[in-house]
Amino acid sequence: SFLQNVLTYYAPSIRAQGAFYGAMGNARTSYLDVRDIAAVAAKALRTGEHDGKTYELNGPEALTCAEVAERISRHAGIAARYVDIPVEAQRKAMMDQGMPEWQVTALLDLQEYYTGGRGGALDGVLQGLLGRPPITIDRFLMEFAGEFRGRRVGA
Repeated sequence: SFLQNVLTYYAPSIRAQGAFYGAMGNARTSYLDVRDIAAVAAKALRTGEHDGKTYELNGPEALTCAEVAERISRHAGIAARYVDIPVEAQRKAMMDQGMPEWQVTALLDLQEYYTGGRGGALDGVLQGLLGRPPITIDRFLMEFAGEFRGRRVGA
């Protein structure tokens, strides 16, 4: 999952209620920053060494949603928590917020991928392609801490 999704999907309810909700249980997610993906793409386009190759990119650390909430709390200086809810309650909440059905279905399908144990892989491929350590969730949250306190910073 992209770190920027933490801003898009978690920050609004954290600002409003001090919590974010989902049906992830203890599933681990390997978050990566889209800026790292862009750096890899730019590098691949500048050289021919990646022609015809496919990479599955993972972030540097796999975290549960509860662990993400703890990191948000620490970096934003607030009390944020993760509340696990049934999938159908999550579907209803997203639909009630006016999210299109296709988007709700896509997000729940992606969530099923993570809860099935397939979203927490760690393999170092991203770091190898970047030639530097990837952006961590801690670095990202320090940069965008204001998003969780009500100040919009932008990603």
